[in-house]
Amino acid sequence: MFSVIIPTIWRSPYIKDIVEYLNLHTSVGEIIIIDNDILHSKDFSYLQKVRHIKNPSNNYVSPSWNQGYELASYEKLCILNDDVLIHEDILTLMDNFISREVGLVGLSSSVYEGVKEHIDELKRPSELTIKPCTNRNFGYGCCMFIHKDNYVKIPTEMKIQYGDDYIFYNQKKINYVLDGFDIVGKISASLLDENLQTINKDIINSICQNDHIIFWEKMKQVIDNHSLHSNYDKDRHQSLEYYKWKSTTNYYFK
Repeated sequence: MFSVIIPTIWRSPYIKDIVEYLNLHTSVGEIIIIDNDILHSKDFSYLQKVRHIKNPSNNYVSPSWNQGYELASYEKLCILNDDVLIHEDILTLMDNFISREVGLVGLSSSVYEGVKEHIDELKRPSELTIKPCTNRNFGYGCCMFIHKDNYVKIPTEMKIQYGDDYIFYNQKKINYVLDGFDIVGKISASLLDENLQTINKDIINSICQNDHIIFWEKMKQVIDNHSLHSNYDKDRHQSLEYYKWKSTTNYYFK
């Protein structure tokens, strides 16, 4: 059973549908909403599984994941964007798959190629696949699953970018990627909101630049580690080195 962790600043048009949908699922034990904009909060007190955590100011996404992890009552975690709705069959599959022997599981970039706009377009997946992966692809962190014992706390200095990368590349177990299904949503509804770009673009840029510096400082030890034994570890190490070579300070605003 999952503790589902959803940070939000209430800009997503899908959050009500997502939370109500999750509340009905037998694999969901609790839904921890990390509220980072209490002036625009929505009321979910009518839903039994919701724990509404109201932060006095914006805690940002990576610290909110840590906060949800610390509050979680269940051994399995689902870290979910407030703008991504997945079919209930995926939750059931992950509830059976996640264990202490499994690392981080995220979504394949291919599931974002045909994102649906309406909840009635969410169809039962017919070709679900789970495969080991050695590089964190685009969109991986929008919906992730992990056993609580394998969660890696993200450094408090990191706020927006690289949180999923930090967990992925510091993971001791094999990571996996999920593919073969559609999702409903509006990816990065918070960061790509027009008003946010107009009002806070410079602030977001500054935070993302700092995240970039902190992440690669923290990952230097991982990159310098050459005592790798399995082919999986060697491939993941190689993908991290390539990622460093091609990475930019901010992949949200150019």
